[in-house]
Amino acid sequence: MGQCGKIIFYTTSAPTDPRAQFADLLSISGERVLSVSRTRRPERGWRVARSFSGREQADDFYRDKMSITDAVALFRPNRHLLVEVDGGPMMDRVHTACLEQIPEEVRDDFSPWNLYIGYGPHDLFESAVSLTYIARAYCSVRLFGWGCPSNWPKYREMVFQVPEIIEAKQHFETVLGPLETCAIWSV
Repeated sequence: MGQCGKIIFYTTSAPTDPRAQFADLLSISGERVLSVSRTRRPERGWRVARSFSGREQADDFYRDKMSITDAVALFRPNRHLLVEVDGGPMMDRVHTACLEQIPEEVRDDFSPWNLYIGYGPHDLFESAVSLTYIARAYCSVRLFGWGCPSNWPKYREMVFQVPEIIEAKQHFETVLGPLETCAIWSV
């Protein structure tokens, strides 16, 4: 079974001009878009995740490597896009800082490495022993990594103290405004 985690910055409110915000967000996120997937229906939702019956809600499409302009053109109101972005030097700094500043006995083999953006209405939840609902987000910036900390509560406490994590959050707030945070794992 794969284990992964996400350090997430999110907002629950929709902007007045979502297409413009999405374009601005992608432009500050990295040099290029690695992949984009979009849901078939307007909302995938907590109900589907909780029932683990997502097959009937398969992705509308999945596309690899494209320009930011092409990714923005895929946006549709009330549809959720999941975009993998080349986070470049920012994600390299975040990854290294988490390895150096969070002790191995807390983090084990987990450190965020990849950058994903969930844009459009979607639910955030942790799928560990049971599903834990976090929030109905409009936009979530996800610092993703494989693995799982050995001490989840301590990791959650420490990760949001890492200066590079604080800087990354502030970076995204320049486009998204004030952001909530959470750290979740899927095991």
